[in-house]
This record gives sequence, structure tokens and C-alpha cells, in this order.
Amino acid sequence: MLNRNTGKIRGETNCIGGTVGKFERRVLGKTGVEVGPIGFGSAYGTPTKGLEMAFERGCNYFINDGAFGKGGEMTEATINLCKKGKREELFIAAGLNWRFAFFVKRAFYSFLKKNRLDYVDAMILPWFNSAPSQKYFDLFADLKEKGLVKNFGITGHNRHIFPELASKGVLDFFHCRYNAVHKGAEEDIFPKLPSGGDRPGVVAYTATSWKQLLTASKIPSGEKVPEAKDCYRFVLTNPNVNVTLSGARSEEEVRHALMSIDEGAMDDNEMNWMRRVGDHIHS
Repeated sequence: MLNRNTGKIRGETNCIGGTVGKFERRVLGKTGVEVGPIGFGSAYGTPTKGLEMAFERGCNYFINDGAFGKGGEMTEATINLCKKGKREELFIAAGLNWRFAFFVKRAFYSFLKKNRLDYVDAMILPWFNSAPSQKYFDLFADLKEKGLVKNFGITGHNRHIFPELASKGVLDFFHCRYNAVHKGAEEDIFPKLPSGGDRPGVVAYTATSWKQLLTASKIPSGEKVPEAKDCYRFVLTNPNVNVTLSGARSEEEVRHALMSIDEGAMDDNEMNWMRRVGDHIHS
């Protein structure tokens, strides 16, 4: 198992859904669940076969929010995997895009029905840049008591809110922006989180900085243009990150993302290269 504090990486290992390469699966903080290093969201319409292929490589973190009407491919993939008896090997998060607890509750029950699930591994509330109201925590507690939700998390852009909520023990995990261009989490989040069993899981998004890191015209002269796999490797080399999300739109992009776990952690030269490129874009 990967040590979340040291970031130790071993060779290929058998794991959930198949094999992971040089990046082992990691424990997602307080959830206590082992997850593959690459996660997938439904917003970009990653095809069903691509998601099933990723699962066979040990990637079991799927967040389905049906954003932009593109949740159907992930729904199909998870239903197929559940039919094969893989439900306990999946980490399925319900992303609920509502701002009122009453509507979140309605949307949640609709989510269970649509995805043919008896429970979800997590409920995650998107784009909270301030602390959710107590009504959300009460709703989570009620659903957890009923055995319908196991963990609770949020996503947002306000980096300072995550350590604050983590100190109160109300988050099991969260999604935050982290990439070679936007490295603020290294100062504002990671060192300020609790340690040990009280530490929430960390899921990073926008590894490519909305493809800025892949755009040749934005790269400083004399530097190699990163590929998507390089961006994922940069994020995953940081031991504070448990999962990095992929916005793969095709099976080919899924295969490319999986190359990052085959290649494993970046060495110092590679990390310095990514930081130079990211700093140039940021400035």
C-alpha cells in the first residue's frame, strides 16, 4: 500500500479491478477505501468501454453528476460492472449540483434509482467556496444512518476552506485544483491538513490546467511540451494527492491517461521541468 505521508511507490501489484503500474492504489483519507490513482468524472462523456478498461487497470474512482447530460456513459459502465459482481470494488460518488438541501435529497434518490444502486460510496457537493450550511451535514447524517451514503465531501476553488472544514472533522475527502500551473495547494492546503486517521482524502482536478500545459504556444522556448500523462504524473508524484481526475473524452485518451501509472513518479529533473513550464504559464 502507498504511504500517504511518504508517497512510497512500489512495483506492479495486483489490486482492485486488475493491476496498477508503478503508482499503487492509495487510501482515500478518512474513507479508508483504497482507490486507483486515476479517477474519472462523468462531465466529459468518457465512453463506457474506456471506463471499463480503466477499471480493469485498477482505477475504481468514479464521480457521476450527469453534468451537461453526459452521465449516461458512466451509468452504463457502473451498471455493467455491478452486474459482473464488482460493486464492492467500485468507489461511486454522487455529484449533486444543487444549492438547497431539499433538492439535493430529491436528486440523490433519483440518482440511486437511475444508477440502480442501493447505496453510494460518497456524496459530493460541487463548487462550495464557503462552508455548506448545517442542513447539508444533517442530510448526510440522515442518509448515512440509513446506509445509503458512506462518505461526504465537497469540491471548490477556495483553497482555505478545506483545512478549516478538515479541522472540524466534517469532511471525509474533497476535490481541489492542483497542477503545475496552480500549485497553491502546496502551501494553502496540504501542510494544513490533520495527520493520521483524521486526514481527509484529496482528489485533484484540472491536471492539465484546462489544456494550457498541452498547448505549444504557451510553453517557454526550449522546453518540451508536456503530454497529458506528464500532467497526471506531476500531480500523483505529490504524496498528498490520493487521486487525480481525468477528463478523457475517448478510449484513446483513457489509454493515454493510464500510461501515467505505468511510468510512475517523476524524478527531480522531470518535476523541475514541469514547474518551469507551469510557472511560465502562470506568470
